[in-house]
Amino acid sequence: METRGKPASGMANPKGVTVIATLRPPLDGGTVLVTGASAGIGREIAVQLAARAGTLVLLARRSRVLEELRASLLEQHPQLQVVALPVDLSNADDVDRVVAEVHKAAGDIDVLVNNAGVGDQELFDRADWRRTRQVLHTNVLAVAQLTAALVPSMVRRGRGGVLNMGSGAGLAVMPAAAAYSASKHFIDGFSEALRADLAGTGVVVTQVCPGPVDSEFDKVAGTEGGMSGGPPQFLRISAARCAREAIAGFDRGAALVFPGRAYRIAMRVLLLLPRGLRRRQAARSAVRLRNAGAAAARPRPARAGVPDEQVRR
Repeated sequence: METRGKPASGMANPKGVTVIATLRPPLDGGTVLVTGASAGIGREIAVQLAARAGTLVLLARRSRVLEELRASLLEQHPQLQVVALPVDLSNADDVDRVVAEVHKAAGDIDVLVNNAGVGDQELFDRADWRRTRQVLHTNVLAVAQLTAALVPSMVRRGRGGVLNMGSGAGLAVMPAAAAYSASKHFIDGFSEALRADLAGTGVVVTQVCPGPVDSEFDKVAGTEGGMSGGPPQFLRISAARCAREAIAGFDRGAALVFPGRAYRIAMRVLLLLPRGLRRRQAARSAVRLRNAGAAAARPRPARAGVPDEQVRR
């Protein structure tokens, strides 16, 4: 029987019974690919693995920032090989292109870190479809595409690892975040099924579900101060701590990691709440957001004797 939270590697004993051995992902001396490596959690993962990996392959959209990170890592770790490749993960053709470049520049990948992701905070009927499509392509299709491209060689070699960056939103009912929440629910289901599929192959699969983290994510998603309906902000942790706990969980072969002690406790309590209660809480939050949006959109009459431009908005 597989120990909960441990990766499975099957081998038959003399009696023909399959024994499950505990494995660790090949981070030490391995070739590790990190998406979304230019900032936030992805950057911290790259920085923290630089002393362990043999080769780091860094993917992100901003080539200048990637090159700066590459130069910094090489300065601190001269023995490290670093390959920095710009890519738009929301474009399937660009993902195919970068996979071919990765193979040429670094050979087989030992560990895939699917960290890149984008978010959005808006009621679905008011959301910009172009943004929604970017969220789904980046958070769902690119993850599946990269995993499909890189994991088969891990299985053939009998060693490898996949670290998927999910979110607490993938285990909750999130108002005004239908596409983002759905994309993280995909990561949860995908990671659990992938872990089952790869049991006995020597490939470790871990999902990390962070809560509030200090990074560029909220700014890009337009959710400074945290997503509505999300965890309270006193649970916020640094990107460095998130990366450190993610790597530690991956190292021990955990199936699911909640970075931050207080957040970990909060998530365990949340998952015990009836789904009906969580639905009602999400619906109340969505109604408040809709009403607030409608109020903001209505023009307010000027007060008597006060010029229109001086009325507080």
